[in-house]
Amino acid sequence: MADIPAFFHEYLEYSRDTECAEEFNLWCAISAVGALAQPKLWLWYGSKKILLHQYICLVAPSGHRKSESIDVLMRVVNMLDDVPTAPDRITERSILDCLARNLKEDVEIEGQSQTMNYCSMYIVAPEFASLFEAKNMNVLTFLTRIYDSKEGIWSYVTGHMGEVHIERPSVSILAGSTPEWLAEMMPHSAIGGGFTNRFHFIFNDQPLKRVAFPQTGLEVAKRMRKCASFLTRIQNRTGEINWTPKAMDFYRDWYTALPSPNPASITRGWEARLPFFLLQLSAIACLANNRPQLLIESEDIEWALETLLRVRSYIKQSFDCIGRNPLA
Repeated sequence: MADIPAFFHEYLEYSRDTECAEEFNLWCAISAVGALAQPKLWLWYGSKKILLHQYICLVAPSGHRKSESIDVLMRVVNMLDDVPTAPDRITERSILDCLARNLKEDVEIEGQSQTMNYCSMYIVAPEFASLFEAKNMNVLTFLTRIYDSKEGIWSYVTGHMGEVHIERPSVSILAGSTPEWLAEMMPHSAIGGGFTNRFHFIFNDQPLKRVAFPQTGLEVAKRMRKCASFLTRIQNRTGEINWTPKAMDFYRDWYTALPSPNPASITRGWEARLPFFLLQLSAIACLANNRPQLLIESEDIEWALETLLRVRSYIKQSFDCIGRNPLA
C-alpha cells in the first residue's frame, strides 16, 4: 500500500475526531487541492493540457454526515484568502457571471512574472439538490462542456447577458447527495450526456462512526491552521507539473495493460476516463506532498491508482440510482 500524501495525512488527523467517514474526508481534501490549483498548475499529456479540478459527490443515506464532511473542509478553506466560491444556487448565467468576475492575470511561473488570464470557481453544495433546479439540462450540459477546460477564450451567447467571453475556465464541484435524490431527480440522460461520467461518486452506507465527545479547543485549532498553511502553499504555486522517469514507467506499464471497459456496464463512461483521472489525481498527490519540485513520483501515482480503484469498487451503486425514477 502506497503512503498517503503529506497533506492528506494531516487533514485526516484534523478530521478524524468527527463522525464523518474517512473516505468522505479524504475526497473533500482532494477536492480542495484540485480547486486551489486553478489553471495556474497543469500537466501536459501530449498536446492536451490537463488541469486538476474535480467533480466530486459524496453519496450516502440521510444522517451519514455528508454535509458535516464538507463543513469540516470549508472551515479550513475559509481561512484562506481569495478562494472564488460560487453562489448558493447556480444557473448557466450565474456561473458565467461568477467566472467573468474572477478573471485573474499576472502570475509568477518559474521565477518570472507572466501574464496568463484565467478564471476559476469552486462550487460547494452540501446538498446537491439545492445546487440547481432538478432536470435543468442547460446547466448540466454547460458543466459537462466546461469540465474539459480547453485552452483559449470561450465565447457564449445567452439571452440575458449577450455575448460572454471567459478565458481558461476551471470549475470544481464538491457536493453531497442521498441515493434517493439521485434516483428521483437526476435524469438518466445525464449519464449518456457525459455529466455523471466526469464525477467521482464517493459512496458510503456503512454504520456511522460514533464520537460522543469531539475534541475541541487549541489542538483542533492548531490542526486547522496547519491544514490551512498546507493549502496556502498549494494555492501560491504555479507552473507545469512533470514526471520522474520511474513514474512514467509505472503509468506506461499500467496503461498498456489496461483492459477496455465493458460496453454493457453503466459505469463504462467513467471507466473510460480512468487514465485521465489517474493523471489528475497523481498530480494532486504530488502537490499534497509539498515537494520543492513539481515532479510526480512513482509513490504519487501508486497512491492515486489505489484511491481510484477503491472508487471503482463502489461507484456502480451510485450510477444504478441515477434516473431510476421514470419521471426524471
